[in-house]
Amino acid sequence: MFQSETHKESMNNIKPKEDEIFAYLENKEFIANTYVMRCFFVLMIVCTSAFLLNITGFFVIEQSLMCKA
Repeated sequence: MFQSETHKESMNNIKPKEDEIFAYLENKEFIANTYVMRCFFVLMIVCTSAFLLNITGFFVIEQSLMCKA
């Protein structure tokens, strides 16, 4: 009986820590997703500008290379 009461008390103490860890990880995941969105946005701008400049003839990138991208 003594062990089960001690175990219950320790389980009650663990729950808030798990919630804090979950909130911390959720916040870090949000920050990581924000950085990924920024990187993809910059990549989209670079690819779009390369495509448009290629169409206008400003510089030429091979057709096969453009199709792969």
